[in-house]
Amino acid sequence: MLEPVFEVQPVEPTPEPDADNRARVSSTHGPAPVAIDDIERATSPDIHSVRTVLIEFDLADLTERRGAQHVSPLTVPSAEASGSGPIADNRFKH
Repeated sequence: MLEPVFEVQPVEPTPEPDADNRARVSSTHGPAPVAIDDIERATSPDIHSVRTVLIEFDLADLTERRGAQHVSPLTVPSAEASGSGPIADNRFKH
């Protein structure tokens, strides 16, 4: 019988993103679509938390997926008036 070549190690679960991660990802959104890879490079070495935050934003109807792995914020009237970003209306509270 053959012995395994390597030992299987258990995978640690990815930690849940915190408010700081969400704020960093939100700060990368502008009026034009942004590449998800650019958001990952600009915000965090942990791409899993960035992807999780983007999925949370999608589920909260805060972003819109564009072609070629791009996202853009949905227009939020209160955010435009205050100039404080795409999640200024506090629709997304975790």
